[in-house]
Amino acid sequence: QGYHPERIAFAGDSAGGGIALAALLKLRDDGLPLPAACAAFSPCTDATLSGESHTTRAQADPCTPPGASEVYMNWYVGNGDAAHPYASSLLGDLAGLPPLLLQVGEDEVLRDDSTRFAQKALVAGVPVQLRVEKGMFHCFPLLAPLFPEATRALDEACAFLLEQLHR
Repeated sequence: QGYHPERIAFAGDSAGGGIALAALLKLRDDGLPLPAACAAFSPCTDATLSGESHTTRAQADPCTPPGASEVYMNWYVGNGDAAHPYASSLLGDLAGLPPLLLQVGEDEVLRDDSTRFAQKALVAGVPVQLRVEKGMFHCFPLLAPLFPEATRALDEACAFLLEQLHR
């Protein structure tokens, strides 16, 4: 449609954050241009649910009660392969991705999806900013301006995306 990739940013929350990150892998794998950046809020990056936080944070996460992740992943993956990088971007090769901002609550089951993804991306040479907000829950930035942590996080995401789009 005439938009240059360096003027495009991806963003998504929860499963949408996982889809945004997986779309980056698919675009790269297909040799297509990548957007300037991606911001993901509490992204689902591991449909195999191998992160420790799926167990350790289950009681603390008000948005994802025990057992919910298994149901959601079954809907998301269906008969597909949960370990395929387009379903579980954490399990893919992350080299060559554009700058990323990941925001996640410390008290959510998807915490390790973000922390492990950020660490793997850094090792692969991808510029990554990670915010793990103490006491926060799934997709907390989307509740700005209801409380200061959400407002700060969303302001940070907006500043990150604007900076990447104006390079």
